[in-house]
Amino acid sequence: MVDNRSKMLAVIRGYSPDGILFVPRLDIWYNRNKACGTLPEGYEKLSLNEVAASLGVGLHSVIPDFIRSAPAEDIYHRALG
Repeated sequence: MVDNRSKMLAVIRGYSPDGILFVPRLDIWYNRNKACGTLPEGYEKLSLNEVAASLGVGLHSVIPDFIRSAPAEDIYHRALG
């Protein structure tokens, strides 16, 4: 049985997977749990990059995280562009 990591590496090399790959969005999980104060014990003070590194997993980082890089009040004006 081939694990999910091996399948992802095969896709990167240009091979077709034998099914749909599961690729979790750790950033969505992290942002939600960080905002709610529900990160697991030992992860409360870690950044998203540090959590990913400690788990030995990849990280979605194509789009900048505007939520934590600006004052919370800026979210009210987000729809205005």
